[in-house]
Amino acid sequence: MFLRLLLLFTIVPAIELYLLVTIGSQIGVGITLGIAIFTGILGAALAKREGLRTLQDARMNAQSGKMPTDQMIDGLLLLVAAAVLITPGFLTDAAGFTLLLPPMRTFIRNSIKKSMGSQFKVYMNGQPGNFNAGNSYSPPNAPQNPFQQPNPFNNQPPRDNKPGTRKPDIVIDPTDDKN
Repeated sequence: MFLRLLLLFTIVPAIELYLLVTIGSQIGVGITLGIAIFTGILGAALAKREGLRTLQDARMNAQSGKMPTDQMIDGLLLLVAAAVLITPGFLTDAAGFTLLLPPMRTFIRNSIKKSMGSQFKVYMNGQPGNFNAGNSYSPPNAPQNPFQQPNPFNNQPPRDNKPGTRKPDIVIDPTDDKN
């Protein structure tokens, strides 16, 4: 992990510097700086808009009792997008704008959930559940219909409910003198 971070923080700035110098020599220093400033401002505005939309979706999910895991991952991806967008450079701007696109975030989010889903145990209202790519949160033994309540009598032995074969729970004998 340390080696990956070291390469990330040394190779990416070197590539960015190379691109800035190469493009700046082709189109001019002023235009290159203008593009860098413009993409930073545009990226910040778009990240804010997408972040507010994600926050609103998370609030709606939380109010309806759903775990907002998708929105939490989207928020993290938007934070990364905003961080790389304020970094001057063409490569980081391309990565940041890519993360601002909802279809790309969905693809990355599902990849993250698939790779890390089995490493997390999610609790909602004190009940353990699963964090997986197909469903944001699935409580154990969850009914398919969200309005269907689990049957509390599932663990009792089955009764024979054929007519005439059912034995009554309470037997009152009229000939018994104790009654």
